[in-house]
Amino acid sequence: AVAHATQSVAPAERLALLGRVLRLWDQVPDAAERTGTDRPGVLEQAMLTAELAGDHQRGLAFADAALTELRPAAELGPPAAPARVASILCKRSVFKKFLGRPGGWDDLQAALALVPAEAGADTDGLSTAEATARAEILLEMAPFGATARDRAYDEEALALARRFGAVRAEVNAL
Repeated sequence: AVAHATQSVAPAERLALLGRVLRLWDQVPDAAERTGTDRPGVLEQAMLTAELAGDHQRGLAFADAALTELRPAAELGPPAAPARVASILCKRSVFKKFLGRPGGWDDLQAALALVPAEAGADTDGLSTAEATARAEILLEMAPFGATARDRAYDEEALALARRFGAVRAEVNAL
């Protein structure tokens, strides 16, 4: 049903269905196999769908929940899937901005720290997910390119997007 709602461009309906999936998650022993993703993946889908539905409050709640599940306590070591966590932090900063909440800039800085900077022209160490996440974070940090720092962020984002085929980030950078 969630997939059908996605195809029919019905974000409010899809959001309700994703909420139902999350409520039933613990009652279904093979939920990850049935849905093709883990619980944080469903939370990410819900977060992105809430954004499409214009429900920033719920998007923020889903982002917080996804981060809670993906980011282990500091004593357990670094977070798994840094690009994934970085993307959620970036999206959380957007929700905070729209809701007039503090902490968005801190989220962006934490997100940027999770994905490596480009080392000269050598990007062999970057995965596509890391490069795309970094480009999206840089663009959120410099939405208008008004200052020299903003333009440098935009230029790095554009170069990463082009090199790794991140079309959406390239369009935003342009």
